[in-house]
Amino acid sequence: MSDCPRCQSSLPAEATACPRCGAAISAVGAFDLDLKGPSGSLAPGLARQQGKQTGLRIGADGQLAVPRAATQTALHRNIGLDEDGFDPFEIRAFADYGEPPTQIYLTPLYSLRVRKRQAELRLELAERKARVTALESSVEDAIVAFAERARSVAESNPVYSRALMPIAEVEALLFSRDSALASEHENFKRVCAEVDGKLSALDARIAKIDADSKDLEAELAKLEDSRKRAEARLKRLEIEARAGAVGPERDAERAAQEAELERLTPLLAAAKRKLDAPRAARAAVEREAGPLRKARGDAAERLRRQTSTRSAGVDDAHKRLRVALSDFGRTALMDNKTFGADFDGARMSVEGLVRERQEKERAVLQVEKAIASADELVVKRGYTAAAVAGVVFLLLVVGVPLVRVLVPSQAAAALPCRVTLSSDRGE
Repeated sequence: MSDCPRCQSSLPAEATACPRCGAAISAVGAFDLDLKGPSGSLAPGLARQQGKQTGLRIGADGQLAVPRAATQTALHRNIGLDEDGFDPFEIRAFADYGEPPTQIYLTPLYSLRVRKRQAELRLELAERKARVTALESSVEDAIVAFAERARSVAESNPVYSRALMPIAEVEALLFSRDSALASEHENFKRVCAEVDGKLSALDARIAKIDADSKDLEAELAKLEDSRKRAEARLKRLEIEARAGAVGPERDAERAAQEAELERLTPLLAAAKRKLDAPRAARAAVEREAGPLRKARGDAAERLRRQTSTRSAGVDDAHKRLRVALSDFGRTALMDNKTFGADFDGARMSVEGLVRERQEKERAVLQVEKAIASADELVVKRGYTAAAVAGVVFLLLVVGVPLVRVLVPSQAAAALPCRVTLSSDRGE
């Protein structure tokens, strides 16, 4: 026998809760008293202590969790709840399958209802799992932020030297990979600066050659136009001569155009020879610039390959650093002594996110239990009954008309013999 410290009533030794005031007994026999005031807030003087002592624990899977009280499982068994604290009747009501029928002809309708509802529940399950995933990311971000803040305090505590060692090692790896990536970029910039300087000088030479060639090309174009005009006049004179238009004036004009052509021919040849030199010089500069452009393209391609590989390495190091900080943060969250009042707010924020995540996980578990709450035996019977009914219907729809088609045809084949015999008897 023991007394309840709240209402001082006598209790049997095996009691798990006070029948008078409802105070629950903890696993070690002490009472879990309600420390909240009439307004539902913590009683004065306990709020600060509550902030220091969070319910965070590291579970078997390494994740932070807020465990339930040890008395809840026993309490659940006593009041008809399952091991997870769910009311089986509420689960079945949430599933909304209806009661499994006892009549065999009603089982197909139950199977159809189960199939439809399970499809709806699976969609809801996917949505709830997505919420859990989002909260897991938020919890991880909060833990990493706590670890980054707590690290400066832990560095002065020799107890945490081994716990901080993985973080330092991953940071060294990250610095090495990031430095290699930065070095690759610097090497690309150096090569590009060198190549671009040479290409700029060659481009300047090409521009000068093009400017000189433009004057020669203009001179050559004028000579070509003069030649074409002289040839056109000669052709016109030949056409007029064939038509009978002859005379001293036309002969003189013809001679003048032929002399003009003779004068233009060496000038055109000389102008073309003048253009050969700058064109050859430009081709030589282009040949010199070709390897430089190729070297720049090769450098860009190398940078692309190296950036792809080294960026993946940097991302991997960032992920490893996040994991190391997260591991340290989980340990630091449990240490209320080293990381005291200054970290209470951050610790309570993490606990709030963990509690919310567990609530979402519990919501996921509720849907999973609802999906599994269907009477599978009745569902299978419903499928079997529906299959049998389908076969019978098929036989009735197809088999009976087929028999009717086959049987009358045999009777019709025997009918003329009977008619003939009857006529013979009449005679």
